[in-house]
Amino acid sequence: LRDRAFQKFVPALDGETGMVSVDGQHYYAASEVLDGGFTIYALFPLGSRIAQLATGAAILLGVFLLMLPLIVVSVRRETRDKTQAVSEIVDAFRAVRHGDLQRRLAIRSDNEFEEIAAAYNRMAESLVRLMRENEEEARAGVISELRQLESQFNPHFLFNTLENIKFMTKLAPDDAVRMISALSTLLRYSIDNRVRQVTLAEDLCHLERYIEIQRLRFGARFSYREEMEEGAETCLVPKLFLQPVVENAIHYGADAEGNIEIVSRMTMEAEQLHIVIEDRGLGMDAETLHRLRTMMAEGENRSVHTGLYNIDRRIRLLYGAGYGVQISCPPSGGTRVEMVLPIRRSGGEENAACADCRG
Repeated sequence: LRDRAFQKFVPALDGETGMVSVDGQHYYAASEVLDGGFTIYALFPLGSRIAQLATGAAILLGVFLLMLPLIVVSVRRETRDKTQAVSEIVDAFRAVRHGDLQRRLAIRSDNEFEEIAAAYNRMAESLVRLMRENEEEARAGVISELRQLESQFNPHFLFNTLENIKFMTKLAPDDAVRMISALSTLLRYSIDNRVRQVTLAEDLCHLERYIEIQRLRFGARFSYREEMEEGAETCLVPKLFLQPVVENAIHYGADAEGNIEIVSRMTMEAEQLHIVIEDRGLGMDAETLHRLRTMMAEGENRSVHTGLYNIDRRIRLLYGAGYGVQISCPPSGGTRVEMVLPIRRSGGEENAACADCRG
């Protein structure tokens, strides 16, 4: 068979490589001419060649099937890591949108997500730093404004008091001494910058020094009384914030006969301290009342009622926009000024100062 096949395919090849068929069998034949005129012929049954190819394909398929789970696991892990990184980044930016600037990203992926995380962290730190700087500037501005408001003791009151003292030294020396003592205590209290808030009891204590001066000044034409709910005396209030309101009531609250009647009420309700100071005077017209309310709402002092504006501004700076001064004119007449503050308690250190004031 081999001789017959050899004899048949040699003429067909003629130095070429190709396929031959011998007795119904297919072969792959090749020839090579060597030096010296010799020719080498090679004959391979086509079936064995296909078997080799099939074996190689099977091996490749087996290797692929073995690697497929590893590929799937690797792809899933990569997808999961990237999805998690995207979720963390989205959550971080949502937190920033809701005001949380303390959150930081810790993504270690050696790709663009790590760069995004680093950029986010730098941005958050910059925002925190800028907000801190703005808060410090705002706090400094608030403190400066508070000090300015606290220092605005009415010069007209001082002038009138000193004028009264001058005449009383001749007409009623004992009353002049009492007025000087009360004024001295009140001035020391007003220029003491060590504290910004005191107990209501202490501020009322020093208000009494002011009331004493007014009683000596106006005599029987002046009447003042106060009503205080038990427990309110330990609430903290801005220092020297009752006196300007009472002073405003004295200045504008006289009735048609020139008499001045003022009532102060201190009550507690829903974690708030309500202090109402009202007079029995002529009140104010609707236009003046509207202008005064607008001035306080806008935070700009364009009125002669400087004391009321200062108190409202101090309360808002200390406690927030939800608190302040409310002004109304009841149908029965007079003016009603209500101050609303949050209830904050004292540790009790101010009581000694109050006792010293009353002494």
